[in-house]
Amino acid sequence: MIKILSVLLISLSFFVVESRGDVEKKKDRLRRGGHSLSYSSLSPSSSSLFPSKTVQLIPNSGFHPFVFGPQGSFSNEFVVYNPMNPIYLIVTDCYCGGDQFNLHLNSSTTIPITTGCDGSTATCDVYEEDPFMCMLGLGFCKESVVLTAGFNYLTFEVVRSYFKAGIGFVWTDEACLDSDSNEVPCCVLDFPSTCDWSIAN
Repeated sequence: MIKILSVLLISLSFFVVESRGDVEKKKDRLRRGGHSLSYSSLSPSSSSLFPSKTVQLIPNSGFHPFVFGPQGSFSNEFVVYNPMNPIYLIVTDCYCGGDQFNLHLNSSTTIPITTGCDGSTATCDVYEEDPFMCMLGLGFCKESVVLTAGFNYLTFEVVRSYFKAGIGFVWTDEACLDSDSNEVPCCVLDFPSTCDWSIAN
């Protein structure tokens, strides 16, 4: 994950450091449901953003949100299909940091999502709305995994959920080898980068 984050930094033109007052305003808006992805609608049946059916992930099509509940619950299922090339998958917690997951892959493999986890953020001291910044930031559990070509089915099991509800994101692209023979998202090798870091529609 460290290697891919160093590559992803090339895509950043600048960082915006927010004041504590700005962060508090964002937290307050989140509590009042003032964001399109808010804690006011954290049920798969209450929003088209969180369908209960299986969602197909298209490579390099933005961050796809998934809702999660209390410890022991599962997100909806995602499927990735690419018959020719491996898939580079990134998953990250977002909004209030400190939540943790296991990735269940093809009903046979369990991968802990542990990079960047911080168990001290139970009071939402770490807060971010942008999934790209959550992917780069401290205090948010995230992981990158290379999936084999073909069909891959995945879902996320909640290991830790301080607020018993939250939102995470999953992102995919085809995997390519960089100059050091590391597997990275193909889009980061383009110049300029063609990676889509927006929230998927």
